[in-house]
Amino acid sequence: MATTAETPLLEEHVMDAVDHDGLVADRSNTGRWTAAWFIIGVEVAERFAYYGIASNLISYLTGPLGQSTAVAAANVNAWTGISSLLPVLGAFVADAFLGRYRTIIIASLIYLCFPVDLLVVVEMAERFAFFGISSNLITYLTGPMGESTAVAAANVNAWIGTISFLPLLWAFVADAFLGRFRTIIISSSLYILGLGLLSFSAMVWSHSPNQLHVTLFFVSLYLIAIGQGGYKPCIKVFGADQFDENDVNESKAKSSYFNWLMFGNCVSISTTLFISTYIQEKVSWSLGFGIQCVAMLLALFLFLLGTKTYRFSTTRGGKNNPFARIGRVFMEAVKNRRQDHLSLGNTSESLPLLPHQSFEQFR
Repeated sequence: MATTAETPLLEEHVMDAVDHDGLVADRSNTGRWTAAWFIIGVEVAERFAYYGIASNLISYLTGPLGQSTAVAAANVNAWTGISSLLPVLGAFVADAFLGRYRTIIIASLIYLCFPVDLLVVVEMAERFAFFGISSNLITYLTGPMGESTAVAAANVNAWIGTISFLPLLWAFVADAFLGRFRTIIISSSLYILGLGLLSFSAMVWSHSPNQLHVTLFFVSLYLIAIGQGGYKPCIKVFGADQFDENDVNESKAKSSYFNWLMFGNCVSISTTLFISTYIQEKVSWSLGFGIQCVAMLLALFLFLLGTKTYRFSTTRGGKNNPFARIGRVFMEAVKNRRQDHLSLGNTSESLPLLPHQSFEQFR
């Protein structure tokens, strides 16, 4: 009788997950599609902002900034590379320190009312922002920035390479220290900051851009790469955290969540490629970049809006976490770096040795 009475209570809660108040997550009020739509929306907004910059970056470098094509291409390549690397760091910070929630918020400030539903919209907003930049980046580098095609192509490639590498670093940081929630907040803040500075640099552009203007442009561009690097590896997984794999219905819903997430990405990317590119080339570069910044601000707002409905995984940083184990290895190495072999040899008393063995032979 006791087992029967306790079973409904177990089914009402999700093990290994807590809500915003740190209590065991209630299955009916947290996670699932209510939370996932928020995450998808954030992702869409972020992609819109990112590709709104990246897609036309080469044109801005060769146009308003007056760079040659070769220099612009090199700068874009470097920025892309950093953007690709930083998500590894972002994931590490999110998982070990901040958590995915805070990481998304911070990343959105630098780079809208149910949890999973909201996450889908958030994802769409981010994709809109990202492709609004990246899709026209080469045009901006060769146009307003005045770069040659070769230099602009090199800069775009460098930027893309950076973007591809950074998620590896952010993923490590999120998984070992910050957690996905905090990592998303931090990286989103950096994302928004970079987009804002990029819009400002285009606003104060002159026909003869000086070194300060060029520096401001590339600082903002790589802030976007850093923010995107932390946001990218965390947002999708954080959305998956809203579904309990031990529940049959929620396990099936998780697959549907990823389908909607990819659909939202395609819609936001297609939209920004048409809208942002046209505005940037025909109306104003600063306005075009500003739209991406607003999209990312919307993504962060939506993400925070669903805070109380999210489930937060309690398994981060555990003994089975590979990133945490790697971190502990480095920490122990630092602690023991000044110990001599004699102090280390004291452990021999606790080591089981065969009669013909001695501790000295292992030195």
